[in-house]
Amino acid sequence: MTPAQLLLANAVVFGGAILQAATGFGSGLVIVPLLALISFAWLPGPIVFGSMALALLMALSGWRDIRYRGIGVAMLGLAVGSVGGVIWLSQLNRQQLGTFFGVLILFAVLMTARGRPFALIRRNLLGAGLVSGFMASTSGFGAPPLALVYQQLPGPQLRATLGLIYFISSAIILLVLNLAGRFSENEALLGLWLMPGFVAGFILAARLAHWFDQGRARAAVLTLSTISAIGLIAKSVI
Repeated sequence: MTPAQLLLANAVVFGGAILQAATGFGSGLVIVPLLALISFAWLPGPIVFGSMALALLMALSGWRDIRYRGIGVAMLGLAVGSVGGVIWLSQLNRQQLGTFFGVLILFAVLMTARGRPFALIRRNLLGAGLVSGFMASTSGFGAPPLALVYQQLPGPQLRATLGLIYFISSAIILLVLNLAGRFSENEALLGLWLMPGFVAGFILAARLAHWFDQGRARAAVLTLSTISAIGLIAKSVI
């Protein structure tokens, strides 16, 4: 990985981290397609590992607002979905990865654009965990399904709860990837290189959270994600 690629990747992560820390969603939708355009080496293990710094900061900064009920059910679904995702990922070659990531991101955009939250009940948490685990273990992001279930919560509670969920889920996903031979020291080192961007984005997001809480981020996130996903698919098939 060249210094230019590392700097560019951190710039991408920085922008995505601002959205994630300020709104509770959007990071993966923006970061994953842009990182994939730089290099597939960032996905899925390095981005999952690097994002743990942001998730931990989100959880710790709002620990009083965390809603613990239902997290265990979501994590059960996520663990099962992660295993299925790793099995699926092992069947794809590098050329297919770009198309798969692009389609997966477009699917996530449609889910996020749906707007109407699912009821915060055990069945929906389990289902969201399953889909999130599959998406995160194959592409490095799995927030949209869980965000759809939790987005009815107030901003501070949403950010803190999703931060804790993302941190725990990332640990589960990395364990599954490691057991499958897809996360080792090299991937961990790449993830460490991304952490400065995540931390810097979190620090700036604290000043912007109130502004984002008024719903200004959604359209920009969905538009940029769609354009990036289409570009990734085009790059893979041409």
